[in-house]
Amino acid sequence: MAEEYAPMEILGPVNESDGRILLLERSGRFNLEQMVKSIRYSSFMLNRFRLMERIMKEIRLSEERTGKRQSAILLLDLDGMYFHTGLISFITGVLRL
Repeated sequence: MAEEYAPMEILGPVNESDGRILLLERSGRFNLEQMVKSIRYSSFMLNRFRLMERIMKEIRLSEERTGKRQSAILLLDLDGMYFHTGLISFITGVLRL
């Protein structure tokens, strides 16, 4: 369910000669207001931990294929991002970011 509100995709290797894994996070499309109303913070964090485990698995598979150490590249798509005053309580509230 958290993926609905905060989409991130594992796109795969950068190209045939570069085994790094390409990730795309569409931060500008995050529906934070609805996410805060609909899911618990712990559910969101568990979803992100599972996603990180999948990313690490992809990196390990790439290392096996290439015989080299690999990593991941995260692209942040900020299209559509804006400041929403209604979310200030999210920043100053439970998480105290």
